[in-house]
Amino acid sequence: SPPYYYSYVTGGSYEITALLEKTNKEYLISTSKTRLTPVGRERLTDFKYRKLVTINNTSNSNNLIDYQVLISLDTQSLISAGKMKSDCGDIRFTDSDGSTQLNYWIESGCNLTSTRIWVKVPSIPANSNKTIYLYYGNPNATSLSNGDNTFDFFDDFNGTSLDTNKWNLTGVTGYSLEAGYLKITYNDISGGNLLTTKNPLGLNSFIMEYAINNSTDARINIYCS
Repeated sequence: SPPYYYSYVTGGSYEITALLEKTNKEYLISTSKTRLTPVGRERLTDFKYRKLVTINNTSNSNNLIDYQVLISLDTQSLISAGKMKSDCGDIRFTDSDGSTQLNYWIESGCNLTSTRIWVKVPSIPANSNKTIYLYYGNPNATSLSNGDNTFDFFDDFNGTSLDTNKWNLTGVTGYSLEAGYLKITYNDISGGNLLTTKNPLGLNSFIMEYAINNSTDARINIYCS
């Protein structure tokens, strides 16, 4: 018997719960008892579009803290549709609450069918799914892509000089930064390490990702301790 409650989601933004009351064999929505509840609670203002991103951690029995997650996004289609800036400067990510912004770094170029974006997620529970949000559609936004804020240690070797706060060079006769690569010249590699981090990373376990473009006469060894 009445009253009956009916809930549904519309537009991916709101959940509507309505109390249905029977009047003359018809069911009417009671406006005095209808409530509107945002899904994802808060949201970033000035961004026209939001997408839910689900991170699947159901097969992992460990909680993940400050974990970098790789997301592949078709930015080309969004830019062609006029929904995203041509430089991807209006991309934002938030935590499950819809408003706490997350650090991210765009690895590959913008306006591609598969743009690679790394997002640093504060907490991903074990054996569960984690929800975060992708925002875009703000013509006044500028890029917040930042590798240093996203990873425990980061250098994409862009610029004109080596960051000596991150690196030590030993036995090197010269170097240059070219198109995102560090080019080193040396006379003898047997004397010791050529490139070492300035300070210990202090990480018990980690994944290292790097790109190497070496000549045929080069010998490259990578050590982690």
